[in-house]
Amino acid sequence: MVRTSLDDLRPVEEHLGILVKDLRIVFTVWTIITVILAAFSKIIIEQWMLSLGSFIDGSTVYSPERWLRLRWGIVLLIGLLAITPYFLFVINRFTRPGLLPKERFLMASASMFTIFFLWAGLPFFWIIIGPFILTELDVINSINGMTNQYDISIIFEILLGISWAMLCTILGIM
Repeated sequence: MVRTSLDDLRPVEEHLGILVKDLRIVFTVWTIITVILAAFSKIIIEQWMLSLGSFIDGSTVYSPERWLRLRWGIVLLIGLLAITPYFLFVINRFTRPGLLPKERFLMASASMFTIFFLWAGLPFFWIIIGPFILTELDVINSINGMTNQYDISIIFEILLGISWAMLCTILGIM
């Protein structure tokens, strides 16, 4: 067995107990952030709708139940984005004693990339890429003399699903 300089001869139960305690804290903070953000979910969605510009003119939300799913979906996503740095810190702290110096550097670098990607990439996707794609698809699908009407909640759910897929993929790779 190769020992690293940070190896402690602690029992496995103690090491895993620390991880469980830290993950409880992560989950509790995520829950608190989510509840606080719930008060602002309508404002968040309205700001996103404004970024769509003229595309939003012919759009509606047909289902109140879908509107509720949109609000909670975005709140949970933003809450997870907010807690990601602390979550990655907990994971790094848990894995650090068993890693070699090169692996510690790789883990820290991957954590920083993950935080940057999630905090810059997802907002860029929602504010720039998503509206651009939607307006371009609207132009391609338009028929002269007719206006298009969309259920904005379905479009929002698609973008939300893509965001969750990106988030789960990048955290899974991490």
